[in-house]
This record gives sequence, C-alpha cells and structure tokens, in this order.
Amino acid sequence: MMYFIFILPTNNNNNNNNNNNNNNNTDLLKQCQETTLNCFGNGQCNEFGKCDCIENYNPIDNCLTKSSDEIKKISYDLSSSSIQYLRVLKDGIQFTGRFLDYIVSDGRNTYSRTQLVSLTPSEQSTTESIALIGILLPQCQSCIIDPDFTPLLVDTSQSQCGDNPSNNNTWKIIVGVTIGGAIFIAAITGLIIYAKRYTNIKYSNSVKLSKMNQ
Repeated sequence: MMYFIFILPTNNNNNNNNNNNNNNNTDLLKQCQETTLNCFGNGQCNEFGKCDCIENYNPIDNCLTKSSDEIKKISYDLSSSSIQYLRVLKDGIQFTGRFLDYIVSDGRNTYSRTQLVSLTPSEQSTTESIALIGILLPQCQSCIIDPDFTPLLVDTSQSQCGDNPSNNNTWKIIVGVTIGGAIFIAAITGLIIYAKRYTNIKYSNSVKLSKMNQ
C-alpha cells in the first residue's frame, strides 16, 4: 500500500484577505462600542458591528429599551437601525421630525446615520424623557444637514374639564418662535457665507486684473 503526501504552498492572497477581513471586523466592533456606548450596557457588540442584546432587550435600538416596551415616539430604519422619524406630542401640538440618511459633505452627497445616544427620564415629570440624538458625519470642512421638523395641530375639540388654554397658547408660541428663529439663523448664515464667497471672488478677480496690467 502506497501513500502520497502533497504539500501545498501557502496562499498569500488568502492570508491577505483574511487580514483585511479581521481589520474590518475590528473597526466595526470599535465603531459599535463607541456609538452605542457598548450597547448601553445591555449587551455586547459583535464582530459585525451589531449589538447582541441580553434577554428581553431590543436589538432594533441597540439594546436601549426592552422588547416589551412600545417604541412609538421614534421610528427606525430596520436595515440600518438609523432614526428616521421623531414625534413629540405636547398640549395639542404634534412636533414631527424626519432625518435624512444623507448629507452634503464638502459639496458631495455622503451617507449619514442618525442614532439615539441616550434617553433619560425627566426629573420634573414621570411621563417625559430627555432624548439625545446624534448624527454621524464624516470629517469635512463644510457639512450640510437638512432635518425636517414640522408642527401639526392636533384636534382637541373635546377638551376635558380643567384644561388650561393659556398653557396650550404658550406651547404654540414656543414652537412658533423656535422654528422662526431657526429659519432666521439659517438665512443669516447663508447670507454671511454668500457675502464671504462674493468678497473672495471679487478679490481674486482684482488680483488677476492687476497681474494682466503689469
């Protein structure tokens, strides 16, 4: 009986591919730990950059809430776990926010991701919470984001006894002033940027003309 032993050379390409995959997995793991604070202490990040939650915690929001809890205020993109919609209801006013999954980074469209960083119960009310939302941006000189926030009036014609209309009016004024102020600041910022670019272009043209006249 004869035995044949074949010694195959090591495939360097496979080793390189394995090293690249290991590096990518390490980057995904590190990114998951940083952006989710290690799954908010309710799980662990795996090599694919996803959260493996402990029992009864929801992976859709990176183990932040329990699976039994109803997530009505925040809507997620199931494929990327990125926040798409935010809804706040206060005194008959529904404040709806929509987050886009892309931004303009240095003049180019780039993918972005919106995440819920923390959700802390309010000390002043047992029915309110403070949400901290973060948008992941690439390193850039100029990044333009465009979240869409819209106030909607909810029909409360069947008001209950004891309602205070002054509180409702106060909330409406706050919403109106906030949105109006944001639009005003955006307009002023746009004018400043335009004026700065116009000044730079005018200065550049004057320098070119002076060189041509010499």
